[in-house]
Amino acid sequence: MPASQAAPIVLYADEAFPPYSYVERGRLKGIYVDQVRAAVARLKRYQVELRPIPWERGLAELAHGRIFGLFASYRRSERSYITHYSAPLQHEHVAVFCRQQVLQPPRPDWPRDYGDLRIGINQGFAMSDVFVQARQSGAIRVTQFKGNEENLLALAAGRTHCYVNDRFSILWNLRRLQRDPRTKASMAALDLRESLTLSSESAHVVFGPGETDAIQKAFIADLDRELVEQSRSGEAQAIVARYLK
Repeated sequence: MPASQAAPIVLYADEAFPPYSYVERGRLKGIYVDQVRAAVARLKRYQVELRPIPWERGLAELAHGRIFGLFASYRRSERSYITHYSAPLQHEHVAVFCRQQVLQPPRPDWPRDYGDLRIGINQGFAMSDVFVQARQSGAIRVTQFKGNEENLLALAAGRTHCYVNDRFSILWNLRRLQRDPRTKASMAALDLRESLTLSSESAHVVFGPGETDAIQKAFIADLDRELVEQSRSGEAQAIVARYLK
């Protein structure tokens, strides 16, 4: 189909969740970005544009029906405005990483063993239910930072004791900061250890309550089909492997 006849579709992606979705030197990239690009490249009847957006703003825009689609979200009951979750992109593991000094002795009991610690999280990051329950009950103390880099630097500076986020994201960003000349010195003394895995969750392209016409409904179904095929064929795993290298 000629590009001039393809239906325009705009999807928004988290601008600050590496290695899954992030902006680097003005370019949107990441595991989920590559997956969605590969999927929509085979959908010739649509002209799809991917745009970065701050995560909390993206959720607000989706909730108010001002944007069509956003990725990537977990399934969350409090996000009742989400009308459709795509087929899974990947499964993420929400883990607790702490400075080695505070894990002697080990802290195997969540949340009881963590009540005396300051725990960093990313703003807008949807945590596992066990984390949300511990926070709401006051069993843990939480400090929010904008993203991965800010959280890791806060750990290195002693402002927090632990960090809860996706396991792969923490490790990927830790290695990046340890190699970066601007942050290498401040990260040198940070001995970070994984303490617990709180949950494993699937991430999705999500769609909100905005007016959905026949073309948009067809796109949602077509995207689901392509994402299922990505997983079946091994293409999704190959995309992850490129980032693991």
